[in-house]
Amino acid sequence: MWPPPPSHRRVLAVVALLCAIAQDLLPCAIPLPAGPSTALAFFQPSPSSISPSSGLQKTRRRRRHGQQPTSARVWQQVVSSSSSTSETPAATAGQHENRKKKKKLPPGPFVLAAEGQESAVQEDINVVLTHAIADFDSLAAAVGLAKFWQHQHPGTEAFVCMPQGAHPSVESFLALHSVLFPIRSLATIDPAHVNKLGMVDASTKDRFGAGQGLLASAKEVHVFDHHAMKEPDINATVLNLEDVGSVTTMVVERLRGADVAVTDAEATLLAIGIHADTGSMTYDCTTVRDVEALAWVMRHGARQPVIAEFCHQRLTSHQQHFLSESFLRLETTMYEGVNIGTVIVDCQEYVGGLARVAQHVLELTSCDVLVWGGLYVQGAGRKQTRRLVLIGRARSGVNFVNFDEIFKPLGGGGHMKAAAANIKFDEDPALSVGAETAVMADVVEKLKRQVAGRQDCKLAKDIMSSPVLTVFRDTTMGQVAQLLRKYSIHAVPVVGSNQAGVPQQADEAAVVRGVVTDVEVLKAFKAGKMDSPVSGWLLKKIGTVDVDTPVDQVKRVMAENDGRDVLVMDRQGKLVGLISRTDILQSYQFYSEGSFTPKEAFCGKELATAAVLAGVVAEEEPCSTCSAHTECSDFNR
Repeated sequence: MWPPPPSHRRVLAVVALLCAIAQDLLPCAIPLPAGPSTALAFFQPSPSSISPSSGLQKTRRRRRHGQQPTSARVWQQVVSSSSSTSETPAATAGQHENRKKKKKLPPGPFVLAAEGQESAVQEDINVVLTHAIADFDSLAAAVGLAKFWQHQHPGTEAFVCMPQGAHPSVESFLALHSVLFPIRSLATIDPAHVNKLGMVDASTKDRFGAGQGLLASAKEVHVFDHHAMKEPDINATVLNLEDVGSVTTMVVERLRGADVAVTDAEATLLAIGIHADTGSMTYDCTTVRDVEALAWVMRHGARQPVIAEFCHQRLTSHQQHFLSESFLRLETTMYEGVNIGTVIVDCQEYVGGLARVAQHVLELTSCDVLVWGGLYVQGAGRKQTRRLVLIGRARSGVNFVNFDEIFKPLGGGGHMKAAAANIKFDEDPALSVGAETAVMADVVEKLKRQVAGRQDCKLAKDIMSSPVLTVFRDTTMGQVAQLLRKYSIHAVPVVGSNQAGVPQQADEAAVVRGVVTDVEVLKAFKAGKMDSPVSGWLLKKIGTVDVDTPVDQVKRVMAENDGRDVLVMDRQGKLVGLISRTDILQSYQFYSEGSFTPKEAFCGKELATAAVLAGVVAEEEPCSTCSAHTECSDFNR
């Protein structure tokens, strides 16, 4: 029965007073003025006023998301001090009418009502949004930015909202850790009271889902994004676009500059965010700033066991099944030296974490670029639809592929080397069977156009050494040793037939019979056979490419032949060049010129032998290892 009789109202007042004394659920204000009535009001506390250990688990969970505990709904009731006076039907009807007109208070921080006030007054708040399906980098940056704003403006609460859920690994982390961070549901935010709005890890509206609704009412909009190549469409008060590996790095730099004290849990999340988007400092987008930011959070309490657990999680049973299916269904196409892989797996129903499956397929195969597709059915009956999840991944070093550009027309997006799209086919499944094959073929064609249009593609003819120093089959190993030392090379091709007493034919001079390397010369030296012909030491497994082979393909051929030099042939099959490991390293421009100082093929022993065979006095030759002369121990062993 409502309203309760006077005796019950007194009991409620006593219970409320006990709650306030115990501080079990929330602060409560019970003004007791001298007069015939007492106003009893409960108000929602700000998160900072809640003790982590207070209340029951369900109450704490509601507070974390900005909701009022069930036992602490905002309500007011005038309690009559007279126990003998009963309420008239007219008074009861008036109270019911007042309750109908009374507006429901929006969730958010409240200040206590002054005596005689009917309701609490809501304060302005700051909100930081992750992008839709939040990953660790987006969540960590949002939590860090909220911490930074809270430090700047202690009187204004700052909250983090995830507009459209999170990745399964992030959800697993938050299942344990969300109580440690100021995370709230977007539905609990009153747009009219948003002061600053932060948007991290993206700079386009479509990436924030329902969070876009806060843009119109926010007094300030601050965007933080590390995808500097993207064109933002958010009218931001402050736009921060910086070329770093992780957006969390940008936030950590601001925390470090303001000397903000972070908790161990906050430092751990910031570290996980940096690890996630830099591949633990292995992606080619990683910068020195990322390394320094990671070092700072590690010094401020980041817990390595937690980082290890959530950065490298095990695959679930569903993910393991899809990974096995991917290996069986993988199709590859070699196009201008780039190995493009495609996979379509029938998933039956949507399963989270498919991006991890695609990443594992890329890492465990020889693909340079991978397009992974997962086909599933959504809904039931007439509302049943077929959907295709497309996930694009490219290896580090493949800088000419832009999956974000390819997936944008399909309603997706992301990074250049990592993007995704979810495509909805016709509502009648029978009419859309096979449509996934057409979509995949279209994506592959766009990838091929990007490969063909790359500007910095170098071919074998651009980096090869030419003309090539060669020897005949009756050349002695001692003579080969001298050539290797003189020209600072490690291998020499053997050409022609050149049998004893038979003149060398012109058309045989370019026919490659094999290769002799410094390893074979060293074996001959130890066996005392430096005067034997190279025909007995030939390596016949030779890596060969044509003049128009891309350098990426040359690198692959060299790796398949244990790092030996690769021979370059013209269209008629004649030897025209040679590519060494140094040639490939210089073509990528990874290192400065000083890193490629020529090094002799052998140290003193082999050098002395080669010099003797060439008729040169060994004492006049320096040791290639230490630049000494014959007093070097290598000469006298």
